[in-house]
Amino acid sequence: MSDLVNVSYLAVGPEILLTLGAVLVLMVDVFRKPSPRVHAWLVAATILAATVVTWFQWDRVAGEGPFLAFSDMVVIDGYGVIASFILLLVGALGLAAAWGMVSGATSSSSARSASRTRRRPPCASG
Repeated sequence: MSDLVNVSYLAVGPEILLTLGAVLVLMVDVFRKPSPRVHAWLVAATILAATVVTWFQWDRVAGEGPFLAFSDMVVIDGYGVIASFILLLVGALGLAAAWGMVSGATSSSSARSASRTRRRPPCASG
């Protein structure tokens, strides 16, 4: 019976890591309330770990060809691995685009609050 179910965590490794990373970000936010920079570093580490596992998928597909896992319900081939790389790249680019807002969130928050408290001159009515 165990021959029919070929479990390969490499086949679903990037998805598992991204799910665990999302849960970690949510749990850290609920229990610790850190700065946005901590969230950004957690997301960066999650994307990096998923990219490493995707690289191992690519190495196996390049060496042995496409493979099946979980009773032939999951297929890992070159196109799927390239699609995973593209999606991870898009996630990394989105994080890089938001990095300026995240890194400046703690230092510029006092400047933003100071600019909100300035009084504007009254408008001339006439």
